[in-house]
Amino acid sequence: MTLAVIMAGGRSARMRATAGPAHKALVPVLGVTLLERNVCALLSKGFRHIAVAVSAHEPEVERYVLGRARALATARNARLHCLKEASPRGTIGAVALLDAIDGSILVVNVDNLTALQLGKLVAFHEASSAAMTVASHIEMMRMPCGELRIVDGLVAEYLEKPTKRIPASSGTYVLGPKARAMLDPERRWDAPDLVTALIAQGERVCAFPHDAPWIDVNDATRLEQAEQLIAEHLDSFEHWDDAPQHEVVALLVLSPSSVLLTHRPARAARYPERWDVPGEELHRDDTTPRDAARRLLARVVPGTRPAPEFLASFDDLDVATGRLVRHHVFVAHAADEPSPPSFDGPALWVGRQCLERFGPLSAPLVRSLAWAERPR
Repeated sequence: MTLAVIMAGGRSARMRATAGPAHKALVPVLGVTLLERNVCALLSKGFRHIAVAVSAHEPEVERYVLGRARALATARNARLHCLKEASPRGTIGAVALLDAIDGSILVVNVDNLTALQLGKLVAFHEASSAAMTVASHIEMMRMPCGELRIVDGLVAEYLEKPTKRIPASSGTYVLGPKARAMLDPERRWDAPDLVTALIAQGERVCAFPHDAPWIDVNDATRLEQAEQLIAEHLDSFEHWDDAPQHEVVALLVLSPSSVLLTHRPARAARYPERWDVPGEELHRDDTTPRDAARRLLARVVPGTRPAPEFLASFDDLDVATGRLVRHHVFVAHAADEPSPPSFDGPALWVGRQCLERFGPLSAPLVRSLAWAERPR
């Protein structure tokens, strides 16, 4: 079984300088932290043994790993543990802290989001007999100045700020036993250091070219770009490889200042004892999710116009029940706040500014609100 390691031990200096005090691992992208997105990507692609490398000086990241991240893994019958770095280990050095294991080690970075087929990457590496494999994509880079092509001291061609196709590292690696053995646990190792050392020893380092969507999310600007990338590739980033066990239609109803919530009781089939978006299971006799959303709106806020608009579709792993649920989320805008009907539990209007201190919120509610707040 391949062990997957998520590198989250950096200082997060650029993210903190531009997006607030939180470590980048805990920064949400459309309502889901970067760390959770990477954990779920691994679980979705069948990895069942995951380690997360964190700094000993980032206790909030460690708590998240041992809490939410481990609960997600447990819900999929996977193992997840924490590698604590007492001192900075570099972008790949934490691998040296692992106990001896057989097989390949997949390494991903917490600030990368990609739809890369990680299982195919591991299979490619294991068929190559290489010591290490680096996932690679093409970056289009525009030169800041003109390029001269010079032949025998003469200018043969002058290109004004040309755009170059550069093979770039995707920050995703597979290490075999030789690469793992190269890592001295007493020193810092960045990925380029390991590649250089392996090549110097005559070892094979393979590239795995791909054209999957990919982004490095390390500051506030890249956060906005990551949201746009996910919106453009909804199925790749928001739907798991596994088929969902349930599908629901959710209706996010917004007034000018509030949102309509329903509280799910302890016996609820999904997200028990959480405030959630009003919704119902999608049944086979529903023509489309949109038809079900219209019917739901007529129940929730009768007479509201216009019809609900599609907002997003995403899979969410309910850690309380272990079920993978696909949410088809629609949004409707109400001019006022009529008394809501009762669903499985009480429903009420809550000011959007009060949500953080209101009570335990379901993951789909948090994600739906993030989608609604995204500039479109």
